[in-house]
Amino acid sequence: EIRLSLVGSEMCIRDRFSTKAINNGSTYDNSMFSKAKVTMVNVWATTCGPCIQEMPHIQQLANNYAGRRLKVVTVLGDSEIPGCINTALAIIGGIQGFNLPVLRNNSSVAAAFPAGTYPTTYFIDSNGNILKVVTTKNSYDQWCSIIDNLL
Repeated sequence: EIRLSLVGSEMCIRDRFSTKAINNGSTYDNSMFSKAKVTMVNVWATTCGPCIQEMPHIQQLANNYAGRRLKVVTVLGDSEIPGCINTALAIIGGIQGFNLPVLRNNSSVAAAFPAGTYPTTYFIDSNGNILKVVTTKNSYDQWCSIIDNLL
Protein backbone atom coordinates (compact mmCIF):
# COMPACT_ATOMS: atom_id res chain seq x y z
CA GLU A 1 0.00 0.00 0.00
CA ILE A 2 1.42 3.37 -1.00
CA ARG A 3 0.80 5.89 1.73
CA LEU A 4 1.18 9.26 0.11
CA SER A 5 -1.25 12.10 0.48
CA LEU A 6 -2.02 14.87 -1.94
CA VAL A 7 -1.40 18.39 -0.70
CA GLY A 8 -2.60 20.82 -3.32
CA SER A 9 -1.00 19.47 -6.48
CA GLU A 10 1.92 17.91 -4.60
CA MET A 11 2.36 14.54 -2.92
CA CYS A 12 3.97 14.36 0.48
CA ILE A 13 5.36 11.78 2.84
CA ARG A 14 2.48 11.27 5.27
CA ASP A 15 3.74 8.43 7.40
CA ARG A 16 6.22 9.00 10.19
CA PHE A 17 9.31 6.89 9.81
CA SER A 18 12.35 6.21 11.95
CA THR A 19 15.28 3.96 11.22
CA LYS A 20 18.99 3.53 11.81
CA ALA A 21 21.80 3.66 9.30
CA ILE A 22 23.64 0.36 8.93
CA ASN A 23 26.97 2.11 8.43
CA ASN A 24 26.98 4.80 11.12
CA GLY A 25 24.35 3.78 13.69
CA SER A 26 22.62 7.18 13.61
CA THR A 27 18.84 7.46 13.68
CA TYR A 28 17.02 9.11 10.78
CA ASP A 29 13.39 10.23 10.61
CA ASN A 30 11.10 12.76 8.92
CA SER A 31 12.99 15.65 10.54
CA MET A 32 15.88 15.08 8.13
CA PHE A 33 13.93 16.86 5.38
CA SER A 34 13.89 20.20 7.21
CA LYS A 35 17.69 20.34 7.17
CA ALA A 36 17.96 20.73 3.38
CA LYS A 37 16.22 22.44 0.49
CA VAL A 38 16.05 19.05 -1.27
CA THR A 39 16.71 15.57 0.11
CA MET A 40 17.60 12.80 -2.33
CA VAL A 41 16.55 9.36 -1.04
CA ASN A 42 18.00 6.58 -3.20
CA VAL A 43 16.47 3.14 -2.55
CA TRP A 44 18.74 0.33 -3.77
CA ALA A 45 19.35 -3.38 -3.27
CA THR A 46 22.40 -5.59 -2.97
CA THR A 47 21.16 -7.65 -5.95
CA CYS A 48 20.73 -4.62 -8.23
CA GLY A 49 23.76 -4.17 -10.49
CA PRO A 50 22.64 -0.77 -11.86
CA CYS A 51 22.11 0.47 -8.28
CA ILE A 52 25.64 -0.47 -7.30
CA GLN A 53 27.05 1.04 -10.51
CA GLU A 54 25.52 4.44 -9.73
CA MET A 55 26.59 4.57 -6.06
CA PRO A 56 29.90 6.37 -6.79
CA HIS A 57 27.94 8.98 -8.79
CA ILE A 58 25.53 9.49 -5.92
CA GLN A 59 28.42 9.98 -3.51
CA GLN A 60 29.97 12.47 -5.94
CA LEU A 61 26.64 14.36 -6.08
CA ALA A 62 26.54 14.58 -2.30
CA ASN A 63 30.09 15.92 -2.25
CA ASN A 64 29.62 18.42 -5.06
CA TYR A 65 26.19 19.72 -4.00
CA ALA A 66 26.84 19.92 -0.25
CA GLY A 67 26.97 23.71 -0.31
CA ARG A 68 23.71 23.95 -2.27
CA ARG A 69 21.47 22.47 0.46
CA LEU A 70 21.11 19.01 -1.07
CA LYS A 71 21.07 16.15 1.42
CA VAL A 72 21.63 12.63 0.13
CA VAL A 73 20.74 9.39 1.92
CA THR A 74 20.37 5.87 0.64
CA VAL A 75 17.99 3.13 1.75
CA LEU A 76 18.98 -0.51 1.54
CA GLY A 77 15.79 -1.98 0.07
CA ASP A 78 16.69 -5.56 0.99
CA SER A 79 18.08 -4.81 4.46
CA GLU A 80 15.60 -7.09 6.20
CA ILE A 81 16.69 -10.18 4.25
CA PRO A 82 19.27 -12.17 6.24
CA GLY A 83 22.83 -11.49 5.11
CA CYS A 84 22.06 -8.42 3.03
CA ILE A 85 23.40 -5.89 5.54
CA ASN A 86 26.82 -7.58 5.54
CA THR A 87 26.74 -7.74 1.74
CA ALA A 88 25.84 -4.03 1.57
CA LEU A 89 28.63 -3.11 3.97
CA ALA A 90 31.09 -4.97 1.73
CA ILE A 91 29.72 -3.19 -1.36
CA ILE A 92 29.97 0.31 0.09
CA GLY A 93 33.33 -0.53 1.63
CA GLY A 94 34.62 -1.04 -1.89
CA ILE A 95 33.52 2.44 -3.05
CA GLN A 96 36.30 4.95 -2.48
CA GLY A 97 35.21 7.80 -0.19
CA PHE A 98 31.69 6.45 0.37
CA ASN A 99 30.25 8.05 3.50
CA LEU A 100 26.53 8.43 2.78
CA PRO A 101 24.11 7.01 5.33
CA VAL A 102 22.62 3.66 4.31
CA LEU A 103 19.28 3.38 6.08
CA ARG A 104 17.56 0.15 7.07
CA ASN A 105 14.36 -0.40 5.13
CA ASN A 106 12.20 -1.23 8.13
CA SER A 107 8.41 -1.22 7.79
CA SER A 108 8.10 2.53 8.48
CA VAL A 109 10.67 3.37 5.79
CA ALA A 110 9.15 0.93 3.29
CA ALA A 111 5.77 2.64 3.78
CA ALA A 112 7.25 6.10 3.31
CA PHE A 113 9.43 5.21 0.30
CA PRO A 114 7.82 2.32 -1.60
CA ALA A 115 10.05 0.89 -4.32
CA GLY A 116 8.44 -1.39 -6.88
CA THR A 117 11.76 -1.52 -8.68
CA TYR A 118 15.38 -0.75 -7.88
CA PRO A 119 16.75 1.82 -7.99
CA THR A 120 13.96 4.19 -6.97
CA THR A 121 14.99 7.71 -6.00
CA TYR A 122 12.80 10.25 -4.26
CA PHE A 123 13.45 13.98 -4.14
CA ILE A 124 11.77 15.58 -1.13
CA ASP A 125 11.55 19.25 -0.19
CA SER A 126 12.07 20.67 3.31
CA ASN A 127 8.35 20.23 4.12
CA GLY A 128 8.22 16.55 3.13
CA ASN A 129 6.64 17.16 -0.29
CA ILE A 130 7.69 14.75 -3.02
CA LEU A 131 9.15 16.81 -5.84
CA LYS A 132 10.10 13.93 -8.14
CA VAL A 133 10.44 10.14 -8.23
CA VAL A 134 12.97 8.54 -10.57
CA THR A 135 12.92 4.78 -11.20
CA THR A 136 15.99 4.43 -13.40
CA LYS A 137 19.76 4.41 -12.97
CA ASN A 138 21.36 7.69 -14.04
CA SER A 139 24.82 8.96 -14.87
CA TYR A 140 26.38 11.76 -12.86
CA ASP A 141 25.45 14.32 -15.55
CA GLN A 142 21.87 13.05 -15.73
CA TRP A 143 21.53 13.37 -11.94
CA CYS A 144 22.99 16.89 -12.09
CA SER A 145 20.37 17.90 -14.65
CA ILE A 146 17.55 16.56 -12.46
CA ILE A 147 18.93 18.16 -9.28
CA ASP A 148 19.67 21.53 -10.90
CA ASN A 149 16.01 21.74 -11.93
CA LEU A 150 14.89 21.10 -8.34
CA LEU A 151 17.24 23.43 -6.44
